Amino acid sequence: MEKHIHSTTKDKQNKKGLLITRTFDAPQEHVWKAWTDSESFMKWWGPKHFSCPFCDIDFKVGGKYLNCMLSRDGKNFWGTGTYKEIVPMKRIVYTDSFSDEKGNVVPSTYYGMEGLPLELEVILTFEEFEGGTKMSLTHIGIPAGKMEEMTKTGWNESFDKLEKMLIANRLQVNPKMKVIAIPGIPELFIIREFEATRETVFNAHIDPELYIQWLGPRYLKTTLKTFEPRSGGKWRYVSKDDDGNKYSFHGFYHEISAPEYIISTFEYDKFPESGHVFLQKIRFDSLSKQRTKLIYQMIFTSVEDRDFMLQSGMERDIEESYERLEDLLLNK
Repeated sequence: MEKHIHSTTKDKQNKKGLLITRTFDAPQEHVWKAWTDSESFMKWWGPKHFSCPFCDIDFKVGGKYLNCMLSRDGKNFWGTGTYKEIVPMKRIVYTDSFSDEKGNVVPSTYYGMEGLPLELEVILTFEEFEGGTKMSLTHIGIPAGKMEEMTKTGWNESFDKLEKMLIANRLQVNPKMKVIAIPGIPELFIIREFEATRETVFNAHIDPELYIQWLGPRYLKTTLKTFEPRSGGKWRYVSKDDDGNKYSFHGFYHEISAPEYIISTFEYDKFPESGHVFLQKIRFDSLSKQRTKLIYQMIFTSVEDRDFMLQSGMERDIEESYERLEDLLLNK
């Protein structure tokens, strides 16, 4: 299920500098750590064809950082700065300069670039946004024109990498639910175990009175419009958030074999002719008399569709749905 909090970008040049705003489907503390922890920073820093082989962060007011970007052709670009303001989980202000590998500030011409001031300033703000985090960056001192466009591209490519890292981190922190997405293969597997019999978990997927109690994340109110859990049957439900936005989904049941598996399609009503439909196979494996492994396989028409669903926050919504299912099963 999608939560429609896709990563968005808004760039503009204002009097205070280049402004870039991104939203991430991750808690504020995770995004904050990506900027303040050297090991985390190294995983995403740099544009698309760059890596970060070194980073040292002394995260305190007056503290300095030193990092290195390594280009694909083996050229190092060192940067340094000083932290001027820190408001935990909310705001970071620091200076930004090119440097040599020892942290000595050097002009941009040292790396063959003209027209950049010796020292720039970066202002970062973080705020909660629809269960995720809105992050705004203002880069002060970037000249308008070609340099501004290059800088904007570099930041956004770095933030694309940051987004992927945050998704990967989120998938690793939940020991109850495992997500498997193999690069290059348009499939996604979600594996979750429940303390209940296979028959009980299966029935919670086909009994409308039970199904509606756990379907979807808590921030949405979901209503079943059509529910025919049989081979050849149809389903459709509509979810509504507190702001009145509606999201409707539908599909067809290809095959149901109790209590072993359910095979159906899944499609978002907003794109009825887009072809963005996937096949979902849910298998129920009995691990013991009172424990069941649920294997949810999604088969997409392309890797791009699979990756879009991953980035949309869909797996986070499924995680919360399964938490609701777990609560329901434990209280039965």
